[in-house]
Amino acid sequence: TFKGENRTPRWSADGQSFYYLSEQDGSFNVYKRGLNDTKATKLTNFEDNPVRFLTVSNNGTLSFAFNGEIYTMQEQGEPKKVSIQIIKDNQEDKLKYMNLTSGIKEMAVSPSGKEIAFIVRGDVFVTSVEYGTTRRITNTPDQERDVSYSPDGRSILYAAERNGHWNLYQTSLIKKDEKSFLYATNFKEEQLTDSDLASFQPLYSPDGKEIAYLHDRTEIRV
Repeated sequence: TFKGENRTPRWSADGQSFYYLSEQDGSFNVYKRGLNDTKATKLTNFEDNPVRFLTVSNNGTLSFAFNGEIYTMQEQGEPKKVSIQIIKDNQEDKLKYMNLTSGIKEMAVSPSGKEIAFIVRGDVFVTSVEYGTTRRITNTPDQERDVSYSPDGRSILYAAERNGHWNLYQTSLIKKDEKSFLYATNFKEEQLTDSDLASFQPLYSPDGKEIAYLHDRTEIRV
């Protein structure tokens, strides 16, 4: 009769009672109730996270999940976490961590002089002049090049080869009170040109309102 959610009923071994999960005390826990009982007995007292996936063995052992772990317990005992070890078949990590100390193709200093944007292995990175902290700006299978800062230092301009075509892209800080790419909570990339012909070597105008670039390797456009 609880006016909330009860779920996952499971018969006891003798068939005269059943176990189930209920959130009647705020978070899902395990309860037991006999067929002739008017009140259920609470068996677990977990907090903050719900108990899930209740099952019962033929000998009365309860099993369930809590906070990403698997537990077992006897009705009159305390829950015990099951020790699980997962052995991997593969001997190498799928991710390869690299310490890049060379291979920078080009760089641009921010207007404040406190950051440097550079290209290495075809992606844009920003590093601090003072502390050596480095942050990755782009993470694509395609290559970027021709990196530069906007006059106010809030945007980074570059050319990128996406879907087989070179176009211009800009990554900008989103929050007005954030002034550094290194410590920004987030930033946004936008595509500035959409052409089947290559667009390269973009540069901001001194006021930051226009961009000049090389189009189709033969034309200068704004």
